Amino acid sequence: MKLNHIRKFFAPAALTVFVAACTPAIDAPIPTRGKADFSNFVALGNSLTAGYGDGALYLDGQINSFPNILATQFKAAGGGEFVQPLLPAGPGFGGGTPGNFTGRFMAYETKDANFKPFYLMTSARDVPQPLNPENRPPVRADIDPTKSNWRITDANVINNLGNFGVPGARLWHSVVPGYARLNPFFARFAKNIGAAVGDPTASSMVGDAAARKPTFFIIGLGNNDVLGYATSGGVPQAGDTIPQGVFGPTRIPASITPPAIFQTVYDNALNAMLAANPNSKGVVITVPDVTRVPFFNTVGPSLATRAKDPVARLFYISSAGTPAVLETANPATGLLTLTARTALAQGLATGNPFGTPTNPLPSQFVLDPAEIANCRNALNAYNAHIRSKQSDRVAVLDIAPFIDGLVRGTVVNGTTVNSGFIAGGAFALDGVHLTPRGYAMVANEIIKTINSTFGSTILQVNPLNYDGIIVRQ
Repeated sequence: MKLNHIRKFFAPAALTVFVAACTPAIDAPIPTRGKADFSNFVALGNSLTAGYGDGALYLDGQINSFPNILATQFKAAGGGEFVQPLLPAGPGFGGGTPGNFTGRFMAYETKDANFKPFYLMTSARDVPQPLNPENRPPVRADIDPTKSNWRITDANVINNLGNFGVPGARLWHSVVPGYARLNPFFARFAKNIGAAVGDPTASSMVGDAAARKPTFFIIGLGNNDVLGYATSGGVPQAGDTIPQGVFGPTRIPASITPPAIFQTVYDNALNAMLAANPNSKGVVITVPDVTRVPFFNTVGPSLATRAKDPVARLFYISSAGTPAVLETANPATGLLTLTARTALAQGLATGNPFGTPTNPLPSQFVLDPAEIANCRNALNAYNAHIRSKQSDRVAVLDIAPFIDGLVRGTVVNGTTVNSGFIAGGAFALDGVHLTPRGYAMVANEIIKTINSTFGSTILQVNPLNYDGIIVRQ
């Protein structure tokens, strides 16, 4: 008997007996499948499905992805083995511009009088990768998607894969054969990368996922159809067009995926998953409002409320190319990106501060009111379509109330978790993706949806058993 597992109680015997007699018997719920079958579970999505966080995809994040958390809970109700395209242990793979990470630490505050160092942050997951809030595929000379040193060669993994989360994938990417030629994350596990994008013999994300003939599936696609536009401050990025021949004879500008194309592709993807197994059921998740994540709600409020020299307003270049004013305490006037902090600090350090009438902040660091409206209009259209998919086989998880709860603050077993950058515990260091604790909370929302729709009794997890952010001051 191990003494450290024993609690000693010093109380009168009669009192001990009384307490024992008054303690009600609690029957633990028994997990049941209800009308669902979890024996062959597949998750189709992007970086959020993959377990991406802190600007990179890495092993610990994959292990704590919400599909893997779900699969673990499904096992008690007849769920089968859930296979993921796991990376080797180590720092993982990200992208973006080097310089935001220093070893295991990332500092957004800079060392000068106005932007005094405030936090040194680490996720305790050893991810010395540059910040990549745009969630674009990595650009690294040592990664060749056609080579076996990057592609998974284990046939058991490829043929039994459950997690089809591909960082960087937009919805329309998921149906394009040969997309592996554009995205190394998909190239790792695509059955056939093909000779070129559009090669009809090549894999598509949806095609490979449907080929698994899942008995239960989750679709979490769509956030990247707005995210890149938002995090770049509405400034067009390379690749923000749909190639000629994919949805028509011409290239289509698509910084934000047009709702009409989104709806068509969504139906194609969902119908393919349903047709793959006539007995399957699934959950589809609406697209979260990207403008509510810490990436857009940290710098402005911190400037407005900082103890030394609060900044009430900043001048910037709007999407119309004209000077405009952002009130730091009023998000309706514009949202500063997380990367704006570095630009503001660099301007101060060079003696030519940004945000003044003579040196306005460049457009890419601000999501202005017109751009906010563009994002939300698209999201509203996407989500109206996704919500219309509710049926006896498809449950819809509207993620908006969950995000609302994080913004207000959600109490989890006595601990408040919110959307605050770093201290909130739910969002990772890139300000866009989630921590393992955040992913566990999403898993619980999905479980609630499954139980209420299909009559299952899947048990929820305790999010406090999963890491948030470890802060070192």
